[in-house]
Amino acid sequence: MDFKKILDDTQSAVDRIFQATNEALGRSEKTEYDAEFMQLSAQADVLYNTTKKIIGSVEFWVNPHPGRRLEDIGQALKKCGEYHRTLATIENERNQTVEKKLLLVFFHFMQYDWVGLQTEMKKLQAARLDYDMARNKSKKETQADPELTKNVENLRAQFEAQMKETRTKLESMKLVHQNHIAALKEFVGAECRYFNACLEQARETVAFLDQLPDNA
Repeated sequence: MDFKKILDDTQSAVDRIFQATNEALGRSEKTEYDAEFMQLSAQADVLYNTTKKIIGSVEFWVNPHPGRRLEDIGQALKKCGEYHRTLATIENERNQTVEKKLLLVFFHFMQYDWVGLQTEMKKLQAARLDYDMARNKSKKETQADPELTKNVENLRAQFEAQMKETRTKLESMKLVHQNHIAALKEFVGAECRYFNACLEQARETVAFLDQLPDNA
């Protein structure tokens, strides 16, 4: 176990908390992100929150009872006749399409793209706090300290490199958004096919029943 690394990481965490606290109290300067970066970040948050809401809504009716599959529903409806079995099959096909074309796309974003973005955002926040803390410390020095100046420049370079990496992640959310739109179109298409198929089955069943003699 590297105790020195543990101590260094702990000290860095404490220093960042101290820097963030001073920023909140207006006692320390803070490097502000540019407007474009903030807009990308806000758009990513909207994408995440919207995706989360859609997943919650769609999951509820695709599989309202966890562990209970539509095949079971089809078996339970056997006694209701071929009409109900056909409806269960149509519904099953619709739900499989929704799971594959919509939910899997959204889950991938939530579990991988969003998690990766949050990791980079945390790294950026840490890099910014380290840089601002060193920068503010350097400004308070009455005499030039070459070592401190070099440290500030190194931390600035690390911050800018992380800023570039995070910006790239944020810009990739545009492609994710396009993929979500395509997935939603697949979802709407699946819904249209589902209701059209159900309507066709209902019409065929009504036509068959109309041919039966009326014994009333």
